[in-house]
Amino acid sequence: MSEEQQNALRKRHNKQSLTNASNQVTDKLLSISRHLAETTQRSADTLDTLLTSSDKVGSTKDELEHQQQAIVQSGKLLGKYGRREVTDKVLLALAFIFFLACVFYILQKRLF
Repeated sequence: MSEEQQNALRKRHNKQSLTNASNQVTDKLLSISRHLAETTQRSADTLDTLLTSSDKVGSTKDELEHQQQAIVQSGKLLGKYGRREVTDKVLLALAFIFFLACVFYILQKRLF
């Protein structure tokens, strides 16, 4: 083999090596590109899930605040009705004592 043929063979071999290396790099880049696309899609899905969850958490917070207000108002009303019950019992006892006093007074005037 002459030196020219060897040089031509080396050049062809180098071109094939470069072509193979280029193909491998291209395949790796395509793989990375696909992986990035999948990761981007998963991130978008996660973002949608987070937005939905945030909306649900916000609405739940609002609902719990309304329930808290209702519970506080109910507590105030129960305290108010408890005081009214005590007042009603005191007034009923005073009215019964007044009734007994009237009955005793009438009996005293008629019998004595």
